[in-house]
Parts: sequence; C-alpha cells; structure tokens
Amino acid sequence: MPIKWEWTQRCSWLNMAVLEVKQDILDRQKKVEEVKQRVELSRRDTANEMGEGVQVLAAILRSVEKCQVELRGVIEGKQRTVEKRAKGLKRHLEQEIGELKRRNAELKQLTHTGQCSHFTHPIPAHPPVL
Repeated sequence: MPIKWEWTQRCSWLNMAVLEVKQDILDRQKKVEEVKQRVELSRRDTANEMGEGVQVLAAILRSVEKCQVELRGVIEGKQRTVEKRAKGLKRHLEQEIGELKRRNAELKQLTHTGQCSHFTHPIPAHPPVL
C-alpha cells in the first residue's frame, strides 16, 4: 500500500499544482485584460483632453483675433482724427498765409506808389492772426 498511497499522494499533489498553475494563468490573463482596459480608457481620456484643449485654444485664438481687430480699429480711428485735425489746421493756416500775402502785396503797393503819407493811424508790426 505504501506505493499506491505514495502514487495517490503524488497524483493528488500534481493535480493541485496543475489547478494552481491554471488559476495563476487565469489571474494573469485577467490582469492583462485589466491593463488593456486601462490603456483603452487612457486613450479615450487623452482624445477627450486633446479635443477640449483644441477647443479652448481655438476660443482663445478667436478672442485674441477679435481684440486685435478692435485695437486696430481704435488705433486707425485715432489716426483718422489726427489727420482730420491736421487737415483743418492746414486749411486754416493756408487761409492765413493767403491773407498775409494779400496784405503784404497791399503794403508793398502802397510803399511803391508813395502813398505812405495817407496813413493816419499807425500800422501794427504784425497783423492780427485769425
């Protein structure tokens, strides 16, 4: 009986070892599936984050472009105002120059014709600027 008993013990032990190895295999396979699921979940999360990041950056870009357009409008408006004022000032100064030239011509004519004695009131050194 000892041989049969030993053989039974060894068979029993081998069967237990086989069952343990099978369980270890199943455990590892389960872990492999869990890793695959985590990787897939990570891929989805990454795709979502990328999409959200792109949307945020696109919104920021649109906002910056809008601000740029507004700033350009303000600056161009200021330039138009400066040019309009300069044009008005130039027109006014050109009118004054024209009046001063006419006055100068009148005064030269009076000095050349010898009519200086006709003045009964003093002539200002500089005529008033309009």
